[in-house]
Order: sequence, then C-alpha cells, then structure tokens
Amino acid sequence: MRMFECHMNVEVCVSRVSGIKYLFKYICKGSDRVTMQIIEDTGKCDEIAHFQDARYVSASEAAWRLLGFDLVDNDPAVYRLEVHTPDNYAVYFREGEQVEAAMKGRETRLMQWFEANKRYPDARRTKYFEFPQYFTWSQAEKVWKPRAKLRRSKGSSNYDFSGPGEQVIRRMYTVSPRERERYFLRLLLLHVGGATSFDDVRTVDGVVCSSFREACVLRGLLADDDEWRRAIREAFATKFVPLTHVLATILVYCQPADPLSLWNEHKSLYLQDIRARHRARNTCLKDDETALSYVLLEVQCALDSMGGAFVGFLSASVA
Repeated sequence: MRMFECHMNVEVCVSRVSGIKYLFKYICKGSDRVTMQIIEDTGKCDEIAHFQDARYVSASEAAWRLLGFDLVDNDPAVYRLEVHTPDNYAVYFREGEQVEAAMKGRETRLMQWFEANKRYPDARRTKYFEFPQYFTWSQAEKVWKPRAKLRRSKGSSNYDFSGPGEQVIRRMYTVSPRERERYFLRLLLLHVGGATSFDDVRTVDGVVCSSFREACVLRGLLADDDEWRRAIREAFATKFVPLTHVLATILVYCQPADPLSLWNEHKSLYLQDIRARHRARNTCLKDDETALSYVLLEVQCALDSMGGAFVGFLSASVA
C-alpha cells in the first residue's frame, strides 16, 4: 500500500487449481449484467431451462472445450465388484427383452471371476478383490481379460501373475449383516482365492459346507459367542429388557457363530423371564409349552420390528 499509495484488495488462493479457475473467470467475465424477464406464473418450473439461462462459461473454459481437452480424469482406475449369492443378482433389461436378459445374467464380475480362474490356472492365487490388479473388465464382452503388460513375451498367451500387478482401487460392495448368507459370502471372498464356483467358495478341507455361514465358522472367520452368552445372562440378572428382545438384537445385528446354542443353552432363562413378566401382569402360563409359544411370538415380533427374518430353528424347537 505504501508502494502504490492506494487501497488494494489482496486475496490468497489456497488451492492452485481453484486459484487458476477463479483468476481466469474473474478477468474474463466482463461487466456485471442483469437479465430480467416477465412471465406468467403457471406454477411450473423448468429447471433445465433455468440452468441453461443461468450457466456461465468463461472464455478460458470455452476454449478448453472447443479444443476438445479432457475435462475430467480418473487415475487410478476404480473397480466396483458385485457380491451376490447364486441365482440372486440384478438383471437390467428393456421391455420385451426379459428372456435375453435372463440368459445373460451370469455375466456379472463375480461369475466371470469363476470363469477366469478356470481359463487361467496361474491366476488362482489371487482373491476376488485383488483380481483387477491383474485383469481388466471388458464392459462390451462382459469378461475379465489379463492386462497386456503381464505377458511373459510379446505375442505370448502366457502371463505372469506373480508380481504386484497394476495400481488400481478395488471396491467390493458393502453388505449388511442382515443379509446373512450374502454377508458371509463377502467375508469368504476376502479370504478364499482361485474359486471356480460358489461350491468352491464354501469348501473347507475338501468338504462342501451347506451354507456360507458354516464355511465361515469352519475357517475361524467368526468369533465365538461368549460375549453374547454373557449379554443374555446379564440381561436376565438385571431384568432391564426382555430376554426375547436381547436375543432378537443379537440375531439381527451381531451375527453369532452358533445361534442354536444361544437358544438351547438359555431356554430355561427365556421361560423364567416370560413367566416373571406375566406374573407381574397377574396372568399365569399353565405349562412350558404355552410359555415357549409366548417366547417365540415375542422373538418374532422383535425381529419384525428390526427388519430381520424369523429364524427357522426357533419354530422347530417347539416340536
């Protein structure tokens, strides 16, 4: 200010990109203008027209677009990896093309991972979430293709999958624990490599498990249920909440390794709890079968309120 003997407006641009964008738009924008239009109020709002009328394109941005330069870039590449159970995946189709879409439904990234493991045995050491480091996804053909730079020699059909691969970002879809089998499948895909089918994923020591949850238990991927046993016993001692609500909460949100044991080991506590609460309301349950029916009904209502599914073994325990 002393040098120029005038008032100066000094602004600091923290971001270089934002600074350049602001600088060029500021000097090229011209004088301030106001455009007014009087129209009849019909209650309809054309948001597209409003955007086009209010949009401002500076000289530098217009030149950039006219020269055909890239406006955005994505580096490194980001791969989204689907997680779905057998015959339970999203299919997109136009009206009248349902049959064709159903036939092409197996072209998901997960299903094609199985197929790629069959075609390239050397790649079986890689897990599902590591696969994009060594393969690229062809959106047109719906298949995984080995990266060209992994060829052992020019024109060779042999590839070297032993290195670190390409630097890419991999994202397996998040799965809620409420989805149970799909959740356990995602957990297995983080630890199982080279699978050629869903049966391979749930195979442990040569034995095909009946469910993905069972495979997780045998692989030691699920913690034991001691914490949930203590929670049930503590809830029974404090009488703070009904045991049926505690059990439903554990089943929906905590993914116990062995839900049947939690039921069988504490069945007497559930019966004592339901009898005590009925006595407080001056009602009496004549026998254990009646009391057990009330317990199951409360568990079912609690699961419904939490969005969980009724567990089959609870209903079977009545018999």
